[in-house]
Amino acid sequence: MSLRPEIRRINKWLLDTFGWVPDTNQPKFRVVWGPSIIVTRMTYYPDGSEKGYRDRPKYQYIAPNAWVLESYFTALDPNTLNTDKGCYEPLHAFYDSSNQPVDPILDKVQEFMNALYEGIERAKYENKSDVDRANEEAYTKDWKRIYDYLNSDSFLHHNLHQKQATSVNGLRDEV
Repeated sequence: MSLRPEIRRINKWLLDTFGWVPDTNQPKFRVVWGPSIIVTRMTYYPDGSEKGYRDRPKYQYIAPNAWVLESYFTALDPNTLNTDKGCYEPLHAFYDSSNQPVDPILDKVQEFMNALYEGIERAKYENKSDVDRANEEAYTKDWKRIYDYLNSDSFLHHNLHQKQATSVNGLRDEV
């Protein structure tokens, strides 16, 4: 199997599953060959006497010869040029347990992304205290009751629609 069709298949799945970044023409996630990603960074010259901007391999520290799964972030990096809308940052470099580069395969990318999203959703829920969850549920329930009442054939709904003065004494008992 040639690798390029597998990378296209992975990137198509990432795009179909997670979509585009709003207001850009960029997919939210992509798999790229690490050494091919070049960025202009502010760097110091070897003698340390002055600094300047140079094109550098972005992932030389984590993926000098490996594939990288990237995520698009809208936060700006002041040391990178041309990031007025955002930039890609690494989520995962593809290495085996012996720290040797491996070719990405769709099944493993899907497992990684599912674990990532399950962890994010679980963390959102687990980081809330029981009191926060109870308050949120009560708030949602109250607003749903009010919304349902206002959209029913009630006296209050009729008066509000007719722009008439209305008292809400006893509303809780009626709903």
